[in-house]
Amino acid sequence: MYKSRLSYENTTRAVFCGEGDFDIPKIEPTTISADKFIGFNEAMSSKKTDCGIHFFLDDYQFTRLWNKPDRYIDLLKKIYLRYVTRF
Repeated sequence: MYKSRLSYENTTRAVFCGEGDFDIPKIEPTTISADKFIGFNEAMSSKKTDCGIHFFLDDYQFTRLWNKPDRYIDLLKKIYLRYVTRF
């Protein structure tokens, strides 16, 4: 049994329309300077909102968001860009 129903793969959250054979959501390209990013692990204590958040961190840092997404939604809404890895 899973530890928590909230962390069950989050498959029902934020379902987006996709394209192509694999139904992957289309994301429009944008240009941003690499120095305008902070790590997700810094985001909770940072006052910056004119930056992006990246998730190129140790897995346990990302797991916090994955297991309890509702806890971080307000934070992520304030930041204008989120950059995640593709699995």
